[in-house]
Amino acid sequence: MTRSPDTRQLYDIGKPSSKQDRIAEYLLPACVLAVGAGLWIWGFNGSGLDRHAAGDITNLGAGILGGGLVAFAVVWTENRVSARQDKFLTSFQISMQSDLAGIDLTEADLTQAHLSGKSIQHARLSGAKLDGATLIGTNLDSSDLSRASLVGARLIDASLRNAVLTATDMTSANLTDADLTGAVLVNTRFDGSTLTNTKFTNVTAIDCTFVGATLSDEQRQELLL
Repeated sequence: MTRSPDTRQLYDIGKPSSKQDRIAEYLLPACVLAVGAGLWIWGFNGSGLDRHAAGDITNLGAGILGGGLVAFAVVWTENRVSARQDKFLTSFQISMQSDLAGIDLTEADLTQAHLSGKSIQHARLSGAKLDGATLIGTNLDSSDLSRASLVGARLIDASLRNAVLTATDMTSANLTDADLTGAVLVNTRFDGSTLTNTKFTNVTAIDCTFVGATLSDEQRQELLL
């Protein structure tokens, strides 16, 4: 039997580490200060000083400026690389679990993640980015997907019974044979989505858009359109 993951530990993989926080909090401002100090010293006019002394001050300013710029570039690059690694680890860790019921993935970046056939019911996915994700046959019953982005996601045969999709972007998503029975759809975008045999039984649908989406007469009745 597959153990449910420690959701706090699992999601922490996708968040900046304390080391990254310290880098962003201390080193980047220090680099900016160094650049500012270098510019000030470099621009010192050296009035009242002999030529050699003024030249030494100018060289000092140029050295501090150059060092600050290099340090800033190194720190910025390291943060970018760490962010990419964290995103990869989050997607990889989640893809290795089959039971993700109750997981907290608020505002997580799961772009193009492969989550087919997984149990993600009662999960917190508010503000999550799932653009291009593959969720074929995935169980998302009673999950909170408010403000989530699922542009181009594949939700074929997925179950979203009683899910909350408030301000959720499902543009161009494939929801063929998906079950949204009892779901809450408020300001949800289904523009250009594939809704073949998608069930909307007993949904609450308010101010949703279906531009370019093909709806059957039965679906229109279920959505009260």
